[in-house]
Amino acid sequence: MFSVAALLTAALALPGLGQAQAAQASNNTTVLCGTSDFYNSTDPQVAYSFNNNAWGANGSEWGATVSDGFSCLTIGNGGRNFSVSYKWEGDASTVKAFPYAKAWPSNLPIQLKNLSSLPFSASWRTYVNGTENESEEKQEEGFDNAALRANVAVDMFLSDNATNSTLVGPPVEIMIWPWYTQAILPLGYASSTPENDTLEIGNVKYSMYQGYNIQGQHVFSWLAHENLTQVDVDYAPLITYIVDAGYLNSSLYLGQLEFGTEVMNANLQSTFEAWDYSLRLIRHGSDKTPSKWEANNPPGKLIPFDEVKSEQDLFGPGAAPGTIPTDLEQATGLERLEILGKMRGIDVFDMKPLPSDRNPIVVKSGGEELQLGCTGSPADDHVVRWVVVSRDRPYERCDECGSVYKMEYVGPADDPHHHHHGYSEPKTMADYVKEDYWYR
Repeated sequence: MFSVAALLTAALALPGLGQAQAAQASNNTTVLCGTSDFYNSTDPQVAYSFNNNAWGANGSEWGATVSDGFSCLTIGNGGRNFSVSYKWEGDASTVKAFPYAKAWPSNLPIQLKNLSSLPFSASWRTYVNGTENESEEKQEEGFDNAALRANVAVDMFLSDNATNSTLVGPPVEIMIWPWYTQAILPLGYASSTPENDTLEIGNVKYSMYQGYNIQGQHVFSWLAHENLTQVDVDYAPLITYIVDAGYLNSSLYLGQLEFGTEVMNANLQSTFEAWDYSLRLIRHGSDKTPSKWEANNPPGKLIPFDEVKSEQDLFGPGAAPGTIPTDLEQATGLERLEILGKMRGIDVFDMKPLPSDRNPIVVKSGGEELQLGCTGSPADDHVVRWVVVSRDRPYERCDECGSVYKMEYVGPADDPHHHHHGYSEPKTMADYVKEDYWYR
């Protein structure tokens, strides 16, 4: 069995760690060697918590035999990269550790029917210490010499109860293995039908296996057909497939989302390294990933009319604390667009068509006003849309097909002595914008 002194010695031997720094190497590096030691990133740009999750030395807790070994998780740069140094011997058929980075539960738990996408990108490598600079062939020999049984996995836990899905031991687990040694096999390997349950994600095929672990959890495992060391994919179709095939109900809650390495055996000290990772999920109806322009121009700015480029520009900044917001500060959407347009002398809802250069359809009228039924161009292209033209507003456009009509007045000449009230110009929504904002 490994002693506490041996664990500390192994931790201090990790690259970049000095003596007496096993728990906290520096402000940017943290080392976890305890069974359930964890670290929560305080950087809002790194939304992950980390857990060493090494139960192998106390395997009876999970129904497995106690094993000789250790696992130490090193978190670098405030959580932007991490590595795991480990060595595990004993019963090679049981999992000893799954050190991981867990996505913060800001969008969790989530029912499967509300899952829109599961974007995952990362780079990683696994090697037996001393072979990290060797050829791929030599590294494979190192795996054999160490009897290494390990994988790289995205891990999820689900339950029909929202709270239970976030706790230890939910009844359903879904794993995705983009990398694994050939000696490790998924649960249900012999009884599954991977030839039927296969999907292609990011130009790589994944096949599904399913079985039950010693805790009675129903485990679904998706294995890539080739070992990958870098991905940038959406794994949501793998989840959707399980639901559509009738294996799981879409009302189940996904409560935990993790990325790490699962280790069953390593007779020689080995290392897993991960960097440039991003693991999250997106709900149906959630905002899409912002474009580069949107990322550099967050909502809430006072942007002039000419600089409006997307919906994000139609959010007001709000009022300063302790003040009453003005229309300009709080208006959003079309209301804000109206105000910004009026400040430039533009009526954004002015539907008056361009004049004769649009080749209008001329209609004669002996009265002050005429209602026309437009059926499109060519005729009967759409249902009747009524447009109104008048002497004061002789041009009008069909809002369905864009045809422009012009009324040519052929009635009696005006009597200069009449006292009838003239027709006023129809008001638009912009006429109700406060005059304070006009032409600013």
